[in-house]
Amino acid sequence: MHPPSVLGLYWSIRGEVACDDHAPDVDNQRWTTEGWEPIPISSGRVIGTQYQCQHCASDGRAVIRPNQHTSVTKATDDLPHEPGAKPVGDPRPGDPATGCSS
Repeated sequence: MHPPSVLGLYWSIRGEVACDDHAPDVDNQRWTTEGWEPIPISSGRVIGTQYQCQHCASDGRAVIRPNQHTSVTKATDDLPHEPGAKPVGDPRPGDPATGCSS
């Protein structure tokens, strides 16, 4: 059993995202130890970012980010550039797939 979740998803402090079927039950020690809680609606404020159960997802990812498979430079290639200007790279730190900086 889980507390109600408007999005139907839960996350842990370790970054795991799971649906009602895959999240640990509240009476399971993992719920407390790993800091599980319902994902709030406000988590979707980053435009285009979507959460999904990583256990149900075919790619195993917990987060779908906008332009995850394309770079910012590709998206801006059609824009006029100042002569000699360097193209802008992906502004996100670390690995674009995970956001990890290690």
